[in-house]
Amino acid sequence: SNALNMGCYDDYSLSVLATSFYQRKELDNAIEIYQLKQKEFEFTPTDNYHYGILLWFTNNAKEGLEYAVKSIDGYKDEPAFQLDAYIVSARIALDLSDLKSAEKYLSECKKKYPEDYRIYQYSVALYSLQNNKKKTLDSAMKIFEYGTANPATCQMVMDECNGADKPEFA
Repeated sequence: SNALNMGCYDDYSLSVLATSFYQRKELDNAIEIYQLKQKEFEFTPTDNYHYGILLWFTNNAKEGLEYAVKSIDGYKDEPAFQLDAYIVSARIALDLSDLKSAEKYLSECKKKYPEDYRIYQYSVALYSLQNNKKKTLDSAMKIFEYGTANPATCQMVMDECNGADKPEFA
């Protein structure tokens, strides 16, 4: 904290500090560090990803979506991270009732990473909100293919169909 107050930091140390606060669920502190970093340095894809989620969870979903979407391209060479960035962007868009954007991110994600069950999980929510029964059922059936041995699968599908509340901070 003293080093921070004295201006003894660089872009990397600010990212490490913000990530530490993020992981400890100290949202306000993490946001404060990201805002400081943003004044002086470029964000990394991880900064964009974490800051987008932080804004989403502090009721700034519209601004959060902008950062989450930036992380999609930023992670173009890191498939596992890009997959998560697509999913988070789709979830924020769903939370904003921006169904067109949610569908776009889920569709792009499905083209690149068709094996991830979360695409179908959030597609159930999307198509349910669009009152598209056929696509809702198709997505639900895809989830069941992934989770036949998992009893939580049925609950997951029901939660998405019922517009379940935002999950705990992840």
